[in-house]
Amino acid sequence: MSCEELDFMVAQAESLAGAFGAWMTGGGFGRCSMNLAWTKDAHSVAEAVSMAYEEKYQRSEHFLLMKQRVVSRYIKTAFAAATQSPYGYR
Repeated sequence: MSCEELDFMVAQAESLAGAFGAWMTGGGFGRCSMNLAWTKDAHSVAEAVSMAYEEKYQRSEHFLLMKQRVVSRYIKTAFAAATQSPYGYR
């Protein structure tokens, strides 16, 4: 499930030269996306997406910049939780 605002943020990030991936996380209800960018471009990507979002929706969003090793740990933890679920997600 997604929403217009989240789709916009992902499309904006994917259109930038310094970014090389973007996707939704959190089911869309929290308007949360993960955006991958080269370290040297991370701040400019976040600023460009933020400015475009604010211009279109007349409100600002928050960005949390994380280094690759932190993101990798987050993804591995989420994957481990999903694969060990009692509901059988695999």
